[in-house]
Amino acid sequence: MALLHTQFSTWSKRFASLTPASEVICLSDDAAASIWGTAWLAQHQAAAAGAAPPAAPTPAEQHLAAEIDAAIARLGGAVTPKLNWSAPTDAAAALGPLGLRCTCASQVISLLRASERVATDLDLIRRLRNGSHNGGGGGNGGGGGVAAAPQIALRQWEDGLEPARELRCYVQDGAPTAIFQRDPVGFFPGLQDLQEQERLRAAVCAFHADCLGGFPLPSYTLDVFVPVSGPVVLIDINPVLDTCGDDGNGGASGGDDAAALAAAAPPPLPAELEPDLGAGAAPAGAPQGEGSRPAGGGWGAGAPVIVVDANSLRTQLRAAAACQ
Repeated sequence: MALLHTQFSTWSKRFASLTPASEVICLSDDAAASIWGTAWLAQHQAAAAGAAPPAAPTPAEQHLAAEIDAAIARLGGAVTPKLNWSAPTDAAAALGPLGLRCTCASQVISLLRASERVATDLDLIRRLRNGSHNGGGGGNGGGGGVAAAPQIALRQWEDGLEPARELRCYVQDGAPTAIFQRDPVGFFPGLQDLQEQERLRAAVCAFHADCLGGFPLPSYTLDVFVPVSGPVVLIDINPVLDTCGDDGNGGASGGDDAAALAAAAPPPLPAELEPDLGAGAAPAGAPQGEGSRPAGGGWGAGAPVIVVDANSLRTQLRAAAACQ
């Protein structure tokens, strides 16, 4: 099941040497209820609205806060949080200039409580439990549920990561298909250089070949940081969910880190593919409502797509266009 293989707790344990230090806190239903209220067990819309927090912290909330604070201390005093699949990037404004940088449990809980992306994760967990979602690939659709539970992932905060060197790679049938910048709106002049694009392409493909062999999913997205010197750093692995999902709702909302499961917007289409597909086609797994290419330009005007396998990418985009 794609969702289970791409939970942070699953892949980060397997690739611990390739990614920043992290800790995962598994939440009991009582602990989850202390953040989102009991509504998360029923509907994610209700959880997103959020129940009013209790006047005084409950024992479950006090225990969870202590766990989070202890983990933050072990990770150097600052972390960035996420749930099983999604980071609360949509709620970053809640901490003002701090963004996703958290130094205490109250900041972590505030971000998770305010995030619609996290609310979507809660809905996915609920659906996995009751068997109404097939996990993005085989099994459990309409059958028995799985033992899914909310998990708070805390990753050591890394200063100085240049957004221009954070890349997303689409992997299809076990091979890199396309690489593009992870930032959905930024424009980075250095990425326009063709030699630099080739260096980045070579680095990402070599990292995939050397480090991701044997990963149990044939198709997924891979987020990495490629430094000017030194080893490539693994940031995230996300499922590419079927935008024509068999549950009639496009799988997990069509796909973030899931919005449901792809943390950034889809790439601008390579120019040579647009005449075949028409403007607005979205790659498989693009979040619904974010897949269409804006009129007059892509995300970050001039943002390059480094096509690794044009034929594979063309097939993927055509399949997505057929779902529109």
